[in-house]
Amino acid sequence: MPVINTNLNSIVAQNSTNRSDRGLTGTMEKLSTGFRINKSGDDAAGMAVSTKMTAQVRGTYMAQRNISDGVALVQTADGALSEISSVMQRMRELAVQGATETYSPDDLLLMDTEYQQLEAEITRIVDQTKWNRMDLLNGGGPSNSAGQGGVFTIQLGADNGQTLDITIGNLQITSAAGSDLLSDLNGLAVSSQASAAAAITSIDNAFTDLADKRADLGAYMNRLGHALGNAETFAANMSDSNSRILDTDYAKEMTEFARAQIVRQAGMAMLSQANAIPNQVLQLLQ
Repeated sequence: MPVINTNLNSIVAQNSTNRSDRGLTGTMEKLSTGFRINKSGDDAAGMAVSTKMTAQVRGTYMAQRNISDGVALVQTADGALSEISSVMQRMRELAVQGATETYSPDDLLLMDTEYQQLEAEITRIVDQTKWNRMDLLNGGGPSNSAGQGGVFTIQLGADNGQTLDITIGNLQITSAAGSDLLSDLNGLAVSSQASAAAAITSIDNAFTDLADKRADLGAYMNRLGHALGNAETFAANMSDSNSRILDTDYAKEMTEFARAQIVRQAGMAMLSQANAIPNQVLQLLQ
């Protein structure tokens, strides 16, 4: 039925054009931002999953930095122990030298002077070796581990509880515990043949304790290295999964963009034709 006041064909064409415009706008937004999901309405479930994945990925990246810091901390401690070992080697040489009775008491006193200075240097290294202004070798450690033997907790993952406790221990010569590390060096001297001979045994015992501690530190370094590799693999795989949810598939969206452009152009052409139809009614009035 020919009518003028209501142009149904124009209304249908307008609605179709509006839908095409909205689709074209959404496609252009995805192409310009690089994200498939720019607002929750694009994919509510996908945004919820992506938010959790993003938290895991970013947390794991920070954990990688934590692990690298942990490796550097252990390497700092091991470097100090290496220097202590060199000092102890010289102390043992002096003890072996003083254990023979071919030196006079005055000679032994001169040896003991160097020996005591070397022992003092070990004490200085232990007391003054720090990591980020925290005591590293004297059992102090971070403020929350004081009295626990220098325990450093390293966060290895993105979630709570994914930690590793690194125990450096107390390397003080005058350690109150007197059970491990360098307490065997306490009170030694080479001022006499007997004291020098006794010092050899005590230094050997301290070497054993020092070797055990360095073995522990080496194991920590290896373990942290594997933890870092695992964190890197986890972050890469999680990022890949998150990308499939969040990022724009440019091949797909460019195809959709071309289709939406064609449909919109066709819609505008049909809208023009629909608006021209009422003019044909004028022919009936002539």
